[in-house]
Amino acid sequence: MNSNDRSTVQLLLEKLILEEDQFDVHDILPNTVPDPASLMLQSDYACPVGQVVMAPDCVPCAIGTYFEKESRKCIPCPTGSYQSESGQLQCIQCPMIAGRPGVTVGPGARSAGDCKG
Repeated sequence: MNSNDRSTVQLLLEKLILEEDQFDVHDILPNTVPDPASLMLQSDYACPVGQVVMAPDCVPCAIGTYFEKESRKCIPCPTGSYQSESGQLQCIQCPMIAGRPGVTVGPGARSAGDCKG
């Protein structure tokens, strides 16, 4: 504790579990012997909704994209839609132009000005 040593969270957990016998489950699971060799620790970043990992930071999805919750990725706005703000969860459909839905040249439109008739 007070040693002023620097360590990663993963190394600290491994030391507590493997070296200091903090992986004791006898109170919860009687007659169980844990196998420390089977222990696997993985580091993973967790970003707020609308942001993705650009290690070691979380960054918002760029304009022209939206954050897809299922894949947790930034996806370009489909043709016929745009997104002018970063970190958004959906794209905005192009407005009607001369009574017809507006279209974009391709995916990833960044403003309503990219919508054409």
